[in-house]
Amino acid sequence: MPTIYVSVTDINTGRPIPNAVVILDGYRVTTDSVGESVIEASLGSHRITAEAPNYSPHTDIVEIVGDQQVTVSLVPRMRLL
Repeated sequence: MPTIYVSVTDINTGRPIPNAVVILDGYRVTTDSVGESVIEASLGSHRITAEAPNYSPHTDIVEIVGDQQVTVSLVPRMRLL
């Protein structure tokens, strides 16, 4: 089964987001201190979602063709004053 290396970053700064939740077809993992996690997945199309406190969740479709790197960039939520 291919290995997917997932990085979750802030869309504005490019900085990694630690402790983000990554969901690939219902399988949940949490990113480490440098915003990375590893998931195994079968070949084909998969829905991937990343979410973290103070960020809007983001869902995308990825095509898995082998071991690969996937980056998911999250948008910070606006804070109301």
